[in-house]
Amino acid sequence: HELYGPLVSTANLIGFSLYPVDLPGHARNFAGDASMGFDPAVRPDGASSAPGALEREDTIHSTLYWLARSTGGMPLINARRDAALARVVADTRSYYWLGFEPDRREDNRFHEIVVRLAGRADLDARTREGYLDMSRDHELDMTAKAALLFGDPPEALPLEVHFSEPVHAGRRKISVPVEVAIPLDEIQLLPVAGEWLSVVEVRVTAMDEGGNRSEVSFEKVPIAGIYYQTDLELRRREHAYVITVHDPLTGTNLTSTGTIGPK
Repeated sequence: HELYGPLVSTANLIGFSLYPVDLPGHARNFAGDASMGFDPAVRPDGASSAPGALEREDTIHSTLYWLARSTGGMPLINARRDAALARVVADTRSYYWLGFEPDRREDNRFHEIVVRLAGRADLDARTREGYLDMSRDHELDMTAKAALLFGDPPEALPLEVHFSEPVHAGRRKISVPVEVAIPLDEIQLLPVAGEWLSVVEVRVTAMDEGGNRSEVSFEKVPIAGIYYQTDLELRRREHAYVITVHDPLTGTNLTSTGTIGPK
C-alpha cells in the first residue's frame, strides 16, 4: 500500500479504473542435470528451479488484484496479449456509472465507500476504495504537480513570467531570478488605507529530465503592484517548471509552464 497507494488515490481522484494485465511467463520444462538421475519419463516441476518464484508470483497477483479492486477495475491475470484489451472492452460495454458528491470538510482524511444493491441479485457492483477529502491547499499543490506532468489544465489562465541570466549558487547548482507579471484584471483587489491591495498564493515546482521533482514551494504574497520577484535554485541541468498564482478570493488560477536551465 505504501508503494502503490498514491497511484490508487490519484486514479480514484481523477476517475480512472485500473485494468492491470499480467501476461503468462515462459515455463521451464526441466531444471536439473545428469547427476540428479531423473528417469526420461519423469518431468520435474519447473517452478522448483527458482526458489521463491511462486511466492513472488503470488505477491504480484495480489498486488494486481488490489490495484484493480481499489479503483473499480478488473485484474487480468495470465491473460493473452491479444485477448486482454477485448476483455476490458467487454467489461465496460454495459454498465451504470454512479457518482456522488459527498459533504466536504477538507480535512485530508480518507473515507471508504460502500455500495449495497438492495433486491437486485442480478447485478454486480464494483466500487472504488474510497476518496480523500483533500484540503484546498493540498488540492492546489496537486494541481501544480499535474501541470508539471500533463501541461496546463483547460481552465487555467496564462501567467507571464520573465527569467534573468542564471548565476552560480554552489556546486552544480544555479539560481535563476524570476519575475512574475500578475494581471491585476484577474485578481480581486480590496481597498485598504487608500490603496488597492490583495494577497495571492504563489506555488513553484520543477522537474529535471530524470524525473526528479522538487517539492512545491508555497508563499503568500501581498500584491500592491504588477510584478512579483523570486529566485529558483536548481541543479545545473534543464528543468520543466510550473509557476501558479491562486487568488483565494475568486478562485482564479493562473499558470505558467515551460523549460529552464542549460540543455
